[in-house]
Amino acid sequence: LTTIARHILDTGVAGTQLRSFAEALESGVPASLNFVLYQVARMREDRRKNFVDALRELGTLAGGSGMFFWAKRDGRWVTPLLDVLELIEVGALEYFREGEYAGNASR
Repeated sequence: LTTIARHILDTGVAGTQLRSFAEALESGVPASLNFVLYQVARMREDRRKNFVDALRELGTLAGGSGMFFWAKRDGRWVTPLLDVLELIEVGALEYFREGEYAGNASR
């Protein structure tokens, strides 16, 4: 999740927009897909491609069949996007380097 969070941060998306994404998730699958993908469509092309790649990676991580960052597992829709957004918001990425976990991270 930290790797995907770093990719999302690298797109340069504003923190306020990321918080809006988190709020949209509470509206359910169709509404949040619509909101997030509309915002992504407004991004510059280079940022858009990287952000879409990160969303697809989240869907793969969630498993099951699904749409971008949502996946259907055992009849329920799940997404790790909120977890990623929370990692970004609390600043957790400064404690992790790519490929490491907390037990190996040195400050």
